[in-house]
Amino acid sequence: MDKGGETKRKQHPKDCASFFSLATFAYIFKLIHKGRRKEIDENDLSEVMSTLRSKQLGDDLEQCWMRNSKQSIIRALITCHGFFLFILWIGHLSVNVIFIYTMPWAVGKFVSYFETGQTAISKNEALLYAMVIISFNTLNGFWRQHYELWKIELVLKMQTSLSSLLYRKALTLSHIELNNISTGTVVTGITKDVLTINYAIIFGLDNLADVVQIVLVSYLLYQKVGMAAIGGIGIIFFCLFSQFSFAVFTYRRRGACNEKTGERLKQTNEVLSSIRLIKMYAWESFFEKRLLWLRKIELKNLYMVFILKTVARVIGSIAEKTAQILTLLLYSWLGGMLNADIVYYTGKLFLRVAKIMIIIPLGIQSLSEFMISLKRINKILRTEDRQIVYKDVSQTLKPQISLTEVDVEIKGREILKNINLELKIGLNILIGPSGSGKSSLLKTILEEYSTKTGEMRARGTLSYASQNPWLFPSSLKQNILFGEPLNEYKYRNILEMCGLTYDISSFAIGDEVTLTDCGANLSRGQQARINLARALYRESDIYLLDDSLASLDIHIKNHVFNNAIKSNLRNKLCLLVTHSTQYINQADNIIIMEAGRIKYTGKPTDIPPELLTQTKYNKNTILNEFSELNNEDENKKDDDVFKEDDPLLSNRESTKTSNIYKENKEGGKVDFEVYKSYVKHGGGLVMLFSVCSIHIISEASSGLGEKFLSKW
Repeated sequence: MDKGGETKRKQHPKDCASFFSLATFAYIFKLIHKGRRKEIDENDLSEVMSTLRSKQLGDDLEQCWMRNSKQSIIRALITCHGFFLFILWIGHLSVNVIFIYTMPWAVGKFVSYFETGQTAISKNEALLYAMVIISFNTLNGFWRQHYELWKIELVLKMQTSLSSLLYRKALTLSHIELNNISTGTVVTGITKDVLTINYAIIFGLDNLADVVQIVLVSYLLYQKVGMAAIGGIGIIFFCLFSQFSFAVFTYRRRGACNEKTGERLKQTNEVLSSIRLIKMYAWESFFEKRLLWLRKIELKNLYMVFILKTVARVIGSIAEKTAQILTLLLYSWLGGMLNADIVYYTGKLFLRVAKIMIIIPLGIQSLSEFMISLKRINKILRTEDRQIVYKDVSQTLKPQISLTEVDVEIKGREILKNINLELKIGLNILIGPSGSGKSSLLKTILEEYSTKTGEMRARGTLSYASQNPWLFPSSLKQNILFGEPLNEYKYRNILEMCGLTYDISSFAIGDEVTLTDCGANLSRGQQARINLARALYRESDIYLLDDSLASLDIHIKNHVFNNAIKSNLRNKLCLLVTHSTQYINQADNIIIMEAGRIKYTGKPTDIPPELLTQTKYNKNTILNEFSELNNEDENKKDDDVFKEDDPLLSNRESTKTSNIYKENKEGGKVDFEVYKSYVKHGGGLVMLFSVCSIHIISEASSGLGEKFLSKW
């Protein structure tokens, strides 16, 4: 398909960087320097890193998933990325343990040097402690930057591999399973659920190390202040228990919110797919209220989730000072002598705890949301695949479709009953009333519907034209080629046979003209002909055409049938579903269906008269050519609801779009109205002033507290 043109990019600088460049991030300096001289755009970007290519990551996770007997996506992710995750955790834990043990000791000793009258610490020792503080802070910052980068790379690997796996699964879902889980569930899985990995790894990995750090902090406090540490440790664990409880409530609320989100997306998709019917019966108000009601319930649960998250973070932020003050009071009450070493040692430990207490609720909540998302992802990945059975036909075998005593059941309702059918090379026309099972039979042959009983065999490669034309935003040519290599002679013949040559010739850029989403800028008949042309362009042994002539006027219908189907596919196995009876006498084989059963299969001249009466087909209509083909009045009776001579596109379309997916980017400064609108929708000036005041008071209080501590 049309990718908008591939751009050759330079190799990612990190792939060829030296150790020094990797350690100092020097490989990115060139891009930063370019950004200082001009605005960076996509042309300045390099190729994706070799370790982040989606195909390889998708292949690796797919292999882990296939080897996983219990079919658990969390097991597959751990198998695929667990080793790197473990190495990161060990490195992070080791650095933090050394930092927690060393920094409070060095800070306490350094501050003690400035106590009046002390002689235990010399000037050289104080300088040594200062060097330790500077060195460890520098090394910790150096490690932190690399650690965060490696975490982001791990997140990207997991997101990319999981998105690739979900995308591949979506392509193989059977029609029944796709109806059960809905398109909205698949879209939510790829666009929303995969993103929960981000914070789950960023915070969750830290939480695993934080548990060990809290134990170490508790031990160091006990070593320094004895039993007085129980007060501070008790507050820490009480806050942890509270945060865990809030995380459980958040998990439940998020689950309820996700259920409503899925229900809303499903109903939105149903409304959009039936929008014409809804407008025709003026049901817009009812469905609008229904969707708004679902959104209101969803937002109510989401509001509670944000409240719980905020309370958990507030608990974590106030725990540090409260725990330190209580510890120092208990130490003094138990007879201990407070000095700068004790105060700053405990302060440094509790400062570390404060950071942990802020990260832990975020990690717990992120992990809970991640587990909910994994449940939905597991549900998608565990669904039944559509079995692909089509293979190339050898030179000694001819294409064939065979169904033996086939029954098909969907949601407890039998849609095909005791189907016995054998199709060979030639034109096979399938007719029957609406709802008789014609399209269901084609989907059974396509393996979209699985058989309840019986056996279905299809020998040969297959091409399919759906009943509802499917077009994608790209050029008209790419909608027909659909990834196949261009054969100019064959391509022009297909255009002529499908009656598209005249439409294309009326445009300055011809078949390079861009179609809108779903081909909305085409008539229904033009959509159907492009859809048919795509199926015919693909070289196959079997062609399944589902009512491809329905939206064409009588003249174009004759042209397409005689040239594109009757003549072009004379040496192929063609199964044409149609409601029109005018071409039945030209078929090699006729299949008549009613109520999910095959009533007749054979030559058109051998159809029993009583069957014609039952199926409401007129014998003269079936066995004779229509003499009214050139009658203008008959043209009005055709089921085409669009005019075939309507222009394909507006004449204003005169330039070729090189990449229709390219984002339109605006340059210049951000307009003041944007900021004004942002403040307005955020609660107005009152809310802005309140938030700013809270931040100012918070920072001022923190500064005054530190100043009071230094004087004390």
